Amino acid sequence: MEDKVADHDQENKEAPADSAKDAQAKYARMTVVRSYFRGKDLLVSSEVAEAIEAKVESILSRASELAKANGRKTIRKHDFL
Repeated sequence: MEDKVADHDQENKEAPADSAKDAQAKYARMTVVRSYFRGKDLLVSSEVAEAIEAKVESILSRASELAKANGRKTIRKHDFL
């Protein structure tokens, strides 16, 4: 029983750190996106982050499906085409 409590406590300690890392990564990605559009003299609305995250997740999922379907564990350039 104590092991389960210890495992649960460990999970709770890691969750805030993971969410902080996720937030930092998301901020870094949006900085790149804003910089790109700023170079084109355009602004970026707050809704863009969610749309980009969804699109990227879809692209990455498709690439992983193609690699697995071809019996590979390595994602290659042609998985994105």
